[in-house]
Amino acid sequence: MTFDLKRFLTDHFRGGSPGDVVAIVRAVGLTVKPPSEEAVRKWVARNSITGENLAVLLATAEADRGSPVSVKHYMTGAPK
Repeated sequence: MTFDLKRFLTDHFRGGSPGDVVAIVRAVGLTVKPPSEEAVRKWVARNSITGENLAVLLATAEADRGSPVSVKHYMTGAPK
């Protein structure tokens, strides 16, 4: 199973640049330390993210848009 991180960031973080991701995480006011821009660059380069950081991004995207974020259309190879 694969998660299309690049497309998720593009869709939910105003283009998905590392600066945009960090700025939005800070702006929504979660009580977590935002990732560094370098960390986001590494996630994008390897198209991989830890579960803990994915949870932060999901909570951030939900807080930013005011509703839950579906991830099923970012998954490939997932059971139907």
